[in-house]
Amino acid sequence: MNQYRISASGIIIHRQKVVLAQCKDPDGKSFFVGPGGGIEQNEPIEQALIREIKEETRLDIQPIKILLIEDLLTTKYRILKIWFWCEILGGTLAQQTDEAIAEGIIDVNWYSKEELTNKTVYPAILLATDWDLFAQENWQTQCLPPVKAVF
Repeated sequence: MNQYRISASGIIIHRQKVVLAQCKDPDGKSFFVGPGGGIEQNEPIEQALIREIKEETRLDIQPIKILLIEDLLTTKYRILKIWFWCEILGGTLAQQTDEAIAEGIIDVNWYSKEELTNKTVYPAILLATDWDLFAQENWQTQCLPPVKAVF
């Protein structure tokens, strides 16, 4: 693994549910990840986030603040993922878009924390943190330790 990738992803929570994309790992097992993706050359990170979330979900969002920096070790890349707290400005969630399908996403949906029990979720901190804390002004950006991803 010698390729690096910088990615912008969003944590979007509404009515105690989070938007996650469902994907399959190489063994066919499902995992869930917040929408987002790679930053294109000379593209501002916030614009990449807005573009990627629109492509994958059809939601219009506003990035509010950086919540997390995640270091993912995948089979293909070492990905530095910058996770933003996002507010919805408009749009209607699309469970499948052409762009999402092309990226291997099989579904995009709203999930409660209970629905994610015993699931593989990125970022994993979603399973262990009170989601209301993300919106608080005193939230401190966290740099998460490196994690070997299933993809």
